[in-house]
Amino acid sequence: MNEVYLISTWNLDHGSRMKLADKLILLRKEKGWTQAIAAKNIAIQQSYLSKLENGHYQPSNDVIEKLCLAYDVPINSLMNQLKAKPALMRYLLPSAIVSATLGVMLLLNGYFALIFPQAYYTYKAQVVSASEK
Repeated sequence: MNEVYLISTWNLDHGSRMKLADKLILLRKEKGWTQAIAAKNIAIQQSYLSKLENGHYQPSNDVIEKLCLAYDVPINSLMNQLKAKPALMRYLLPSAIVSATLGVMLLLNGYFALIFPQAYYTYKAQVVSASEK
């Protein structure tokens, strides 16, 4: 007989970081609730809960409080999942600054010809007439 065991969310908090959506699904399944029952107990729409569990929406502070009350978890266990999202900004901002700086440097180089100054060549053309050929 194969039995499925759900890992307690408290063990997952201390180890690897879970996405909020995955954590909400795990909490709901630990309670043995369907989305309809969970949405009723949380006092939100089932479609909204579905979008939270699929990662399409981020919950407001009021909804986080409702989730914590319904699932009987401390508020910081869900808030920690929300803090992980701005990690993208940690990489996005420096790369935007580097790109903007490089763009300005290339613009100034082109305008002032800093790296490759123009070289002028003078060509002396010989006149060739059709009768000389």
